Amino acid sequence: MKHLAAVTGTGILVLLLLGSVFGSAASAQDLASEPAAQDAVCVVVTDGDPSVGEPASVYFDFDAAPYTGQEGNEVYVYADETYLNQGTPSSGDSIAIALHPNSINPDGSVTIAIYTQDTYEQYDCGHTTVESPTPLCTVTTDLTPAEGEHALVDFDYSDPRLAPLEGGFLYVFGGDQYAAHGEPIQDERMSIVLPAEAVTTDGSLDMTIRISWPQLTIPCTHTTITPAQPLCVVTIDETPTDGEAALVRFNFDSPLYADNADKEVVVYSQTEYATHTVAVTGTESRFRIPNGALQSDGSISFQVRTSEPYAWAPCDVEVIAETPVCTVTTDTTPAAGERALVAFDFTDPRVADIDGQVAYIYGDSLYSGYTFPQQGDVVTVAIPEDGVAEDGTVNMRIVLSENWAESDCVATTTEPGELCTVDAGEDPQDGDTAVISFNFSNDFYASSDQGSVYVFSGEPYLGTERVTTGSTIEVTLPSGSVNPDGSVPIQVRTSTPVAWTTCYTEATREAPVVTTTSSPPTTQAPAQSTADQTAESDSTTTTTEDPSASNEETAAPAEEEESSNNTTHSIPDAGLGEGPACQATVNQDMLPRAAIEPDLVTVPTQAYTSSFSTDDGMFKVLSGSWSVSDGIYKQHNNCGYDYTALLRTRPLANYRFEATLAALEGDNHGGLILGQASEDSRSGAAIVDLTDGGQSLRWGYYDEIGRYQNIGSAPIAGPSTGQWVQLKVEAVDGVVSIIFNGLSIAEFEHDTTAGHVGLVSSVSVIGFDDVTLTALPSGN
Repeated sequence: MKHLAAVTGTGILVLLLLGSVFGSAASAQDLASEPAAQDAVCVVVTDGDPSVGEPASVYFDFDAAPYTGQEGNEVYVYADETYLNQGTPSSGDSIAIALHPNSINPDGSVTIAIYTQDTYEQYDCGHTTVESPTPLCTVTTDLTPAEGEHALVDFDYSDPRLAPLEGGFLYVFGGDQYAAHGEPIQDERMSIVLPAEAVTTDGSLDMTIRISWPQLTIPCTHTTITPAQPLCVVTIDETPTDGEAALVRFNFDSPLYADNADKEVVVYSQTEYATHTVAVTGTESRFRIPNGALQSDGSISFQVRTSEPYAWAPCDVEVIAETPVCTVTTDTTPAAGERALVAFDFTDPRVADIDGQVAYIYGDSLYSGYTFPQQGDVVTVAIPEDGVAEDGTVNMRIVLSENWAESDCVATTTEPGELCTVDAGEDPQDGDTAVISFNFSNDFYASSDQGSVYVFSGEPYLGTERVTTGSTIEVTLPSGSVNPDGSVPIQVRTSTPVAWTTCYTEATREAPVVTTTSSPPTTQAPAQSTADQTAESDSTTTTTEDPSASNEETAAPAEEEESSNNTTHSIPDAGLGEGPACQATVNQDMLPRAAIEPDLVTVPTQAYTSSFSTDDGMFKVLSGSWSVSDGIYKQHNNCGYDYTALLRTRPLANYRFEATLAALEGDNHGGLILGQASEDSRSGAAIVDLTDGGQSLRWGYYDEIGRYQNIGSAPIAGPSTGQWVQLKVEAVDGVVSIIFNGLSIAEFEHDTTAGHVGLVSSVSVIGFDDVTLTALPSGN
């Protein structure tokens, strides 16, 4: 047997040594079932019906002569002359083997011999059996195991045949498909994903443990449990539709899912991605039902994919009676451009936590406005162009910022009362003076109290006044304003929101009225998920319409003045909507500044930040041609002034607004606009921007008709093309501090800094990045 030395190399020892201390195990004598084996140095343990490839263990006892002195020496285990394993055991230790054909005798007994390293003496082992073997592994599933689901593998090494395997490296297989691996110890539990071959045609499991040395395959037993609760429950209403809000809540209490708590889970509807989150038991996550989730038969199902391991679990579906998020109230004859009230209700559990977050208001597809509603809030909006269907029904919806989920609004009608009445005397004639009285006590008009109104008689513009309940204004009736029957209709446009109403003379309010074609702005706000926008942002450019084609009424233009001052501290363009074509400069008077109610904070609060990795839709393009690409918000036109993109946050009283910017072509003439009150007029707003080819920083404001007025300027180290600079302003209590590249440049006072902020560009192709708006408390 001297040839045994060929297998004693150090490398083979490291790879093959799997013996472990079995401190509480019986001695070799205790394990021997036959008296003849009492003095055996080794005892091999099998089950009652040993067969080839099954696990067995060889236990050692070096306490009795003639075996004393051999303890701790290397020994080799053989079946006849077939090498099985090796180790350096002490008394009570064991070595795992796989039964070899040469070791099994015809009568069912097992013959195993060991050889010692120092003397190569052979010692025959006794044989004992375990009549009721304990399985090494038990696989637990739910009642209907399927490919991709979770399962648990529990390990038990209490069977003396298996004890030396504890802590060794092993692989879990389903059929012939790999599932997992590890080095489990007694009572350890491993979470796995069921491979396709694990589930047999009759629904049972074919799961095994494979051990590389000794080469063993051990079948696992299978048990099932019924989880007390499903991993996930998705709440929908009785009529789910694409884009609606749904709610998923998680429960990791079942042992099948316990290992996945506090790890990422991804929610799918059918095969459409819905949302992802990091969840623990009790976590709720809101999402919009993805497009394509609903089947042709109206059914819908949801499932969750856990991340560690990647396993699937179906969600229960909970159907609730829908509580509408929004109710729209109009008068009995709703029309585009009129006022409507939108009331919010967040008691539906699918949207409860969206209370206080931004909500965008739409007609069918056209944008109407946004708000940050709390439970029970009622806001006033202008009905967009597509907010009223052909049959006269109101069609409005809310796009919620949380996962961009949509909710249709319930439409109701009421008699809103009259905003205004006209007193034109008993026999009105063209050129007469008429008195218009205002009443903002009704909810429809309350938001415009103390605001501006713009008065028209059909097309002719009659004037603008800041009014409140009880106010009266006088107008001169223009030619054609009196109908043949003596009636006098007057149209009024309110500024907050931009909406129209018609005032009548007392005696003729049912008479035909002269209608206008005026309409509120219809710029689309975002209604797509970030994931949807990312794919489009690199190729999408937003432009404004030609102002000459706009059908929105504006204040009557004052007489144009030709400016002879061509210095860089004046801006020839005072209009909005210059457009992408770079038309001739427009000196058009703006509407007066609208009344606003800016938000106040007591501690600095971040209101917005973006690095423009995607187009989040939060900037409203007022003029110019803008796009998001490669992390840059770019204004493309270089032949006009004051191209503006206004940030759609709530107006702020005090704030810090900062951005990095660079000239992508030519000179840097970019900057920031502050305190704009509305989207249709920049009157009263302040502006801080670069000029003189980027060699100067200037600051100024737009007066009550939107004409730029310079306040001051300072020389700066002009950035070269493509060089990024940081421009920051802090507007607190009407004092504006200017910081350029970290250096304080100047301060100036301006009494209308409260409002919206935005980005501007003049005669330059400018890129903006890393924009942040922070609400600040008052300095008083």
